[in-house]
Amino acid sequence: METSAVDCVPIVDFEAYSLEKEKPDSEKFQKLVDEVHQAFTTIGFVYLKNTGYPTKAIRDAFDKSRAFFLLGNDVKLKYRRGDIIPNSNFGYIQTEQEG
Repeated sequence: METSAVDCVPIVDFEAYSLEKEKPDSEKFQKLVDEVHQAFTTIGFVYLKNTGYPTKAIRDAFDKSRAFFLLGNDVKLKYRRGDIIPNSNFGYIQTEQEG
């Protein structure tokens, strides 16, 4: 597992299960599971490379995310976690409010 230069986010190669493959490589599945588990349990984030997901779609998602987080808190709080879908993990949480 590699790490990126930005805050040591682990980079996991998802090529074995890439969308571009007709049949996933089940022999590499456990390694993939172990690396993703390690990333989420130690850092809390993971960067997946070689997913086969279109680069433009990924860029668009990052652009939308960046635009949202640049909004004022008054706007972001309209999408507070639990307000739209009760008892879910979906939604916005202010900085230092997760526990």
